[in-house]
Amino acid sequence: MEVNNLPISLTFYGYSANSITVSVPWKRYKKQLAVFLFCIAVTFLLTVFGEKGLLTLNTMRGERDLIALEVRQLETDNGALREEIERLKTDRKYIASIARRELGMLGKNEVIYRFKE
Repeated sequence: MEVNNLPISLTFYGYSANSITVSVPWKRYKKQLAVFLFCIAVTFLLTVFGEKGLLTLNTMRGERDLIALEVRQLETDNGALREEIERLKTDRKYIASIARRELGMLGKNEVIYRFKE
């Protein structure tokens, strides 16, 4: 086909026809492509390494798990202390055994024998 008696060929993304030449001006968009790729790279780096990034999130999850483990241990300890408080309030034999063990007290008609080694 001829336009104004000039032969024109069409090439578009590797396909050609024998009429008009169309080329994509990539050189004109080079700066915009570089800025776009830079923005993607910065976004990726902030997502992974930023203050609220994936690495920080993973570290915080580990800390949360350790704190949860500590909380469970403290709850177990609190339960044991509550039981001991109840025994101290109600069980006279338990109070006597604690007095003997921790304070070295004696009951009626008890004698301590100490032997030299």
